[in-house]
Formats: sequence, C-alpha cells, structure tokens
Amino acid sequence: MRYTIGEGQDKVTFAGMAYTSQGVATNQIAERAVTEGIIPLFGTLDPSDFTFTRRYSLSGAWQHTTENSVTKVNLYSIDKTMELFNDFTYVLDDPLHGDQFEQYDKRISSAFNASHTWTVTWGGHEMENQVGTQLQTDNIYVGLNHTEERQVLTVWRYDHVVETSEAAYIQNVLHWGEKVRTEAGIRADFLQISDNSVTANSGRTEASMANPKANLILGPWAKTEFYLNTGEGFHSNDARSAIDHSVPVSDPQAGPNQAAEPLVRSKGYEAGVRTAIIPGLESSLTFFRLHFDSELQWDGDKGETSPGRPSQRTGVEFTNFYLPTPWLTIDVDYAYTKARSEGAEVPVVYGPLTVYGNYIPGAVQGVGSLGVSLHDLGPYFGSVRVRYLGGYPLIEDNSQHERASTLLEGQTGYKFSKHLTMVLEGLNLLNSKAADVAYYYTSRLPGEPLQGVNDVHFKPVEPLTARLSLIYYF
Repeated sequence: MRYTIGEGQDKVTFAGMAYTSQGVATNQIAERAVTEGIIPLFGTLDPSDFTFTRRYSLSGAWQHTTENSVTKVNLYSIDKTMELFNDFTYVLDDPLHGDQFEQYDKRISSAFNASHTWTVTWGGHEMENQVGTQLQTDNIYVGLNHTEERQVLTVWRYDHVVETSEAAYIQNVLHWGEKVRTEAGIRADFLQISDNSVTANSGRTEASMANPKANLILGPWAKTEFYLNTGEGFHSNDARSAIDHSVPVSDPQAGPNQAAEPLVRSKGYEAGVRTAIIPGLESSLTFFRLHFDSELQWDGDKGETSPGRPSQRTGVEFTNFYLPTPWLTIDVDYAYTKARSEGAEVPVVYGPLTVYGNYIPGAVQGVGSLGVSLHDLGPYFGSVRVRYLGGYPLIEDNSQHERASTLLEGQTGYKFSKHLTMVLEGLNLLNSKAADVAYYYTSRLPGEPLQGVNDVHFKPVEPLTARLSLIYYF
C-alpha cells in the first residue's frame, strides 16, 4: 500500500508492505538418486524439509525540488523472519537421525538515507554536484540447529548480531565541453559489528574503507559516445566470520575457523561504447575487469569460514534494444566472463577427492537473452523470451562441470479495460530438464559406504508450466 501527498516542488510518500509464505519444496538432490530411480526428478530425499518466510516493512520518503536542486530523504524499517529446514547430505554425518538442519534468521533492519543534488556553472562549464549519507542498523538473531523431521536435536549455533553501518559520499559531474564530461566521486563506509554468541566466540570488531570512482565520457559523435570507468568497492563478509575462530560444532574435523576481514576491497575497470547511430537501435559494448582481494565466504550450512584466494574476472557485455516499429520491441543481451582465482593453488577436499585449480565454482561463463515483445496493438499484447545460461565449473580444477541450459518462456494478454487485464504465461515451454543450480560435494544415501559418495547435487528448473492471471488496477 502506497500513499503520496503533494506534487511539484514537494512530495511525500508513505508505503507499507507485507509478505508471508511457507511450503514444502524440492531441494537440491543427488543426481544418482534420480538416475538410479530412487526418486523422480521433482522428488525429495527428506519430505520434512520446509521453508517459511515473512517480511513486513514501513517506509517514508520526502523530495524537495527547485529549479537547480533536488533534496531527497527516505527512511524505512523492515521486520523479517526466515526459517529453512534442509538436508543436503542425508545420512553422511548422522546415520541414525539424518543430516537435516534448521537455519533461521530473525532481524529488524532500519535505515536513513539523504542526498542533495545541485547544478551550478563553474568557469563557464555546467557542473552537477551530489552529497549524501546513509545509515543502517541490523538487529539479527540467527541460528543453526541439527534437526530430525523439524525437531531440534542439537543447537549448533546461536548468535545475536548487531551490525551498524554509516556511509558518506560526494559526486561531481563536470561538462568540460560539448563532447567531454567527467564523473568523479568518493564514498567512505564505516561498519561496527557485535556478536553475542551462545555456542561460539563472542566479540566486537569494526572496519572502514574509502572508495574512489572516476568516469570519462567522450562524445557524442554521430549519436555515439565512448567511456572509461574505474573505481573501487567492496564486498562484506558475514559478521560471524569476522569474529569467530572457534572449531565448527557441525564439523569438528574442519579445524578452527579463520577470522575474516569484515570488508574486502574490489577494484574495477571498464571501457565501452554506446551508440544509437542506427535508427531505432540502442547498443552498447563494454569490456571489464574486476578484482577481489579475497573470495572468502561464510558457509551457513556448516557454521564455518571457507578460505578463498584473491580473484579476477575479465569479460565483455553486449546489449541491444531495438524498436523497429511502434508495436514491436526486440532486445538482445550477451555477457561472457572469465573468472579465475589468483595466487598459489591450494588443496580443496571433496570427501576422498583432493583437487587443485584456479576455477571458481559456480562462476557462470556466459549468459544471454533474446526477447521479442508486441505492444500497442489495441487490447492485445504478448512476448516471447529465450534465456541462455552457460556452463560453469563445480570444482576448482573444472573436472566436474555443469552444462549450459536454454529456457523459453512467453506470455500473451488482453486488456478488457484500463482497470482489468488478463495474462496467460507459459514457463519452460521446451520442458527443459536443466538444473536451476548445481553443486558437487559428498553425500550418503542409506546403504552406501560410511565415507559417502561424491556426486553432483542439483535443483531442477520448473517443468512446463502455464499460469493465468487476472489483474485489477484501481
């Protein structure tokens, strides 16, 4: 529900949202369980797996506009709960009770954002400046339990985490001439973390980081412009991994956790061209490189830190949006990325298998899409889209690899009036048996050796599906 007051110079918006869902769904399953006929493609090896989530939010925003400036302020609060019961290894760790575990996350996130943008003339050149600040606090209760049919057997982890972050930034856009402009800025982030853990280490830590960004845009010439971008950023690690160095209770053989840096720096470079030289067609071609100082991750399934090396991704992205007629739109996008870890190769253990390599598991090599849409045909409209997801390595030496997949979907609709619309959607029209996601690790089915079996574990894409919707606008 959204309510807006005012127009023109001042506008205030209030919004409230509520969402909840629960159900039993297909989890990732062992490939051998399907090929051996133990379960069907959309079957499960633990029928008691379950998911529940709810999310309530309130937000407000104010905007003041003058002839040469815009001031924006917004704040929000989100109350969110998520509870998952999963079983990915079956009877590998506990042959008697099984390996089902519960993950839950109950949090309240509150934030305040403000920015002010204004335009001036400097030395005869047009200039736009923006300053802003962002504040956020997350009060989180998060846990990991060993369960059987959703009944708690052992509390593996229980943490009360409070994360507070503050950021300030400034950005400048300067038009040096008709064909040259620059965009430059810097952002400073500050992060404070406290973890009051019942089952592992407690403590406090903090981090800060400043990241500059700069862009150079040349043109347009013949409706074509060129650009060079560079900048720094970061990814944040799980708050628990920044404090905890205990032995994971779910996997004592793993040894002590390695405490992680809260913020990990990244550096990016980009060069490209944008053009509209062909009537009705907008295209862009971009070459990029992205470096992360570490790919270290927190494994929420086991409550342990997974050490990772620095990484680098190099790639190209080609996007096109074509409007040949007022009633037909065609868009084509493709991106290719080469992702590799850097530094000395380290052994990675998958049950009885130890591998060395520089591939990053799960890093998709190529993605693409082709869409055709029909619109402005009176009350009728429709579209069809092909989505391509390239193959990706499942382990570091790429000896286990997930194949590429192609999905086709479409929709057609009819507008009865400005208030009522009917839409018929078709999903996975080719009824592909591809995997939505895939991993490679050790699991054990009943009757298999105690050390388990290495296998691909996957979640299939949804089958051929039809969905009919009636939409009412008021």
